[in-house]
Amino acid sequence: MKMIHHNTLRSRARTLVAPAMLVLLGILLLPIRAVAENAEDILIIANKAVAAKAITLNELKSIFLGRKAGLGREGKVAPIHAKEGSKLRVDFQQRVLGMQPEEEKMYWEDQKIRTGAVKPTEFTRPLKAVFSLKRGVGYVFRKDFQEGVVQVLLVLPR
Repeated sequence: MKMIHHNTLRSRARTLVAPAMLVLLGILLLPIRAVAENAEDILIIANKAVAAKAITLNELKSIFLGRKAGLGREGKVAPIHAKEGSKLRVDFQQRVLGMQPEEEKMYWEDQKIRTGAVKPTEFTRPLKAVFSLKRGVGYVFRKDFQEGVVQVLLVLPR
């Protein structure tokens, strides 16, 4: 009977275990990737002419509440809201602004009286509006996003 050296067995075990571990790791990461790419993730988008390549949640909130006009060193940007009452708008209000629809409405009424500020323009198709407006910054559900049309600055997972 042929004897196999102990080191040879260890080497063969490593050769078999390494690929198996990679396959297992890939399988374990599948659900995470699926969660990360939910159709109802909100993508914060900007026209390709906007120089900024990312945005923080605080910057986004400040822009959509009229507290900040620009993005980083970027000149003034134009916030674009989804149509009032739409599921996209309500999700954005809750997840980004931390407000219910009625609260945002009251906020803008107050801002108009105090400072003359007006709320961001609303569009039925925010993706098209951001694409069309050189300084546009808006948001869409992942399911409505079209690759190459605008740039993504931030992803808000569902």
